[in-house]
Amino acid sequence: MNVFSLEEKMGIIHASFYGKTPLSVFEEYLQHLKKMELSSKIKILHDHQQSTPVLKPTELDSLAEIYNRYLAEFKEIKLAYVSSDPLGIALAMLLKDIMKTPKYNIKIFSEKEIAIKWLNT
Repeated sequence: MNVFSLEEKMGIIHASFYGKTPLSVFEEYLQHLKKMELSSKIKILHDHQQSTPVLKPTELDSLAEIYNRYLAEFKEIKLAYVSSDPLGIALAMLLKDIMKTPKYNIKIFSEKEIAIKWLNT
């Protein structure tokens, strides 16, 4: 089974994650994302509704570094994180604080439809 799927629909990159999501899954996902032909301003929907986070809080700095390395060429990144898992939401909130720069606009949602509406505003 794939651990993630990645596709672009109507100007939004849809990244869906499945099963356990360790740090290595995020790096593999970002490698695939970097290969896509995208504009300098991107919108990403991270759908974690079918995944189980296994990242440790101590790995979040490494995850932020991986994001910064693979997304360095982009000027603006609007990212919606969708999950109903309390641990996933807590980790996303911590990562959002670590990645707090003008380049990143990150918001956390419990419903995919609301996240897509936000990405389109």
